[in-house]
Amino acid sequence: MIAPPSRVQLRCSGNVGHPRYFQQEGQSFFNLVNPSNLMAKTRMVMELGMGTSLVSQDYTKAACRAIQDALYHNSLHVAQAFGASPEDMVVELEVGVQQPDQVDVEQVRQQIPYGRCSVRVVHGGLDIPQPHQRGTTTVANVAVVVYLDLEPGDR
Repeated sequence: MIAPPSRVQLRCSGNVGHPRYFQQEGQSFFNLVNPSNLMAKTRMVMELGMGTSLVSQDYTKAACRAIQDALYHNSLHVAQAFGASPEDMVVELEVGVQQPDQVDVEQVRQQIPYGRCSVRVVHGGLDIPQPHQRGTTTVANVAVVVYLDLEPGDR
């Protein structure tokens, strides 16, 4: 955590001893330090999925199906269990396909209904040629990792 300037006098208001309640001339302590340093990004859930595009070699379609495979087999209420809303979730997607540059990242991101989502597409998955040159089956793998920003006492 970044310390406030040494010559600044801080007065405490509210919860004594908790740094988020220190104030300086009407400014909260948050204006002096990065608030992300006061919270800890805590991994709550990881789901794995696989999706395919059977003939068309559509990497985006395979990636979207992999996300659906990972998510649609469960109903987790992790955010609510910690007093947060689903919008507070930080969701990281890692998608593996043979041609990462062929994935429409924005379309993949839209598969996540809640929270702040980031997408990373890497080389992985499979391309399986169909017999008699009738196309290629594309397989995408995905890891969906959900985090919440929790204060140390909440974990």
